[in-house]
Amino acid sequence: MIAEGWISLQEMDLVKKYMKPFSSILEVGAANGRLFTYLYNDFPNADYHAVDPWEQEQVRLQVDWDKGYFDEDNLKEVITKEMFISHCPFAKTYEMYFDDFKTDQKYDIVSMGLVSSSVDWKSAYIKALSLTKPNGLVIGRNYNHKKYGPIIQDTIKEYNLIDRAKGSFVIHV
Repeated sequence: MIAEGWISLQEMDLVKKYMKPFSSILEVGAANGRLFTYLYNDFPNADYHAVDPWEQEQVRLQVDWDKGYFDEDNLKEVITKEMFISHCPFAKTYEMYFDDFKTDQKYDIVSMGLVSSSVDWKSAYIKALSLTKPNGLVIGRNYNHKKYGPIIQDTIKEYNLIDRAKGSFVIHV
């Protein structure tokens, strides 16, 4: 079963298109685990890693995903690390902001699902690119986000975008 969340089927299919049976993937802003629960059936042997501040941001599930986040009576419980783990027990989890995430591991795919007013988008994308393997990919989201879309678009304009779906885009390293 696919967990609830913001990422659309078209955007998850974009990530799936670039996955391989033994891919390593880092999801930055993993939330409730929607992307990983979608990928896992086809890629059970992939190496899944999730970074999210979870409770620190107090992000909530929505009653109706087609409505606005702040619409009246549209918020449910806070998304927690335990909630993510219940959906994605196969993933390695790191409860922290991406700025604080340190690793020597390189990934085939770094998926950028994060959204927050505290994100320095330029440094976040530089860091994501530094965490990819040679010929790796960064798959960003929120290209069309009302608040963050213009900032993300400006941040990534110097990179080689090779694919897009809805609000997601692929940067080839």
